[in-house]
Amino acid sequence: MHIDCFDDKSDDFQRHWHNFSSVIYTSNVLNGKWKVSILMLLQDGPMRLSELRRALIHVSNSALIRQLQELEQDNIVDRTVYPEVPPHVDYRLTDTGTDLMDVIVVSMRDFGEAHNAVLQKEMINKNS
Repeated sequence: MHIDCFDDKSDDFQRHWHNFSSVIYTSNVLNGKWKVSILMLLQDGPMRLSELRRALIHVSNSALIRQLQELEQDNIVDRTVYPEVPPHVDYRLTDTGTDLMDVIVVSMRDFGEAHNAVLQKEMINKNS
């Protein structure tokens, strides 16, 4: 990506590029229809795959497993296998995942509260 208004060596360009690349990285980590929902559920503590599946009734098993694997690869979720028969596997947020959720929950809540109120007012005005 080239930004015409900045010299590639300028402090403004470096600062802009750093912010841009950090946002893109975070967006890529969260890219997936169910990832934020999975993370929200795991905020309350470890969960087994079957518990996640019951909580996310519209997600297919393969999609849930794929997104959990991606979150594990990004060090957001930790998968623990207990040596039992049948195997007991649970998922929990890593410290990195907890840090991410602290930012996401606060930011998304604030955004939702601010913009949902505006949308609600617009809908009331349209129906009046």
